[in-house]
Amino acid sequence: MSMKWFVVIYPHDDELRAYLDALIFLANPMEKDAAHITIQGPKSSAKNVSSISQQIRGKKVAVMGVGRFFEGQQNTVYLRMDGEIIRKFWDKPNLPYRPHLTIYDGPSRPFAEKIYEILSRTRPWFQMVCGDCQTVNSISGQKSLKLLLNLDKNRLASVMGMPFDVDTIKSMPEYRRIMFMERICPQLNTVARNRKTVATKKFSQMHVSTIELQQ
Repeated sequence: MSMKWFVVIYPHDDELRAYLDALIFLANPMEKDAAHITIQGPKSSAKNVSSISQQIRGKKVAVMGVGRFFEGQQNTVYLRMDGEIIRKFWDKPNLPYRPHLTIYDGPSRPFAEKIYEILSRTRPWFQMVCGDCQTVNSISGQKSLKLLLNLDKNRLASVMGMPFDVDTIKSMPEYRRIMFMERICPQLNTVARNRKTVATKKFSQMHVSTIELQQ
């Protein structure tokens, strides 16, 4: 079985990362990957990214609303991303330039549409500080605990109004998971306001052309 390697960026801010990871888990409790932006791959071998990581860590990238890939059997909802540092290291030769952070990629179109709707109402439009850049592999059926280990259960319990219990959430019907996603989504912009990384008018104008290209 061939192994595919990808270079990804993780968010730096613990609180923002906690809410993004929670949205991903609530969208699909079987998901294995924590919130990230893929900037390179697939590659046939692991790449040493220590030099890239040093240049990326601490740099700001833009979260510019919500996007979706709805075609055939694909039902993907994501946050649109962009930034000079992403453009500098982008290397996905088989795909157009469309950097994103996936929230849901699953079998249900109606569920994906609901997720797209609640994220769109939130209007996520802010800057995000980059954390570590790492090389990760992907094998179909591979088990990983990265997302589960990243979940900040205490922080999420205070937003959800109930204990954040993994097994309970796994058994929840979709409508209840959507309800909790609606509670968590506004926290994305709250974190941005607290960190003073809300997009300014000048920032918005700089990236309008990029959004038009990505649509």
